[in-house]
Amino acid sequence: MRPDPGVKEITERVVVLSAMTGEISLVGQVLPVGGLKEKILAAHRAGIKTIIAPGANRADIEENVPASVKTGIRFVYVEDVREVLHEVFQDDPLVERLRDTLPLEEASR
Repeated sequence: MRPDPGVKEITERVVVLSAMTGEISLVGQVLPVGGLKEKILAAHRAGIKTIIAPGANRADIEENVPASVKTGIRFVYVEDVREVLHEVFQDDPLVERLRDTLPLEEASR
């Protein structure tokens, strides 16, 4: 039996898998942020293939980030912190426990 991952291991998984930016409200809403073009350019240079960003920033990203930078990067736009957790931990045994604790269906309310 494999031991449960600790905070350090979970954080390492998140950092390796994708780049994320955004702020979270007290109720779990992912809020828009500034400076995304620069963050996306840095992620592109670092070879990041998935970027999780606030849904409210979609138009800004689509308008201001060059197509050559966006090519090869998968953008995941989220509205709620539960969407972030489900995206980051998909295909991970830990996600089964998260499904019971943080159901994604409630995030869409």
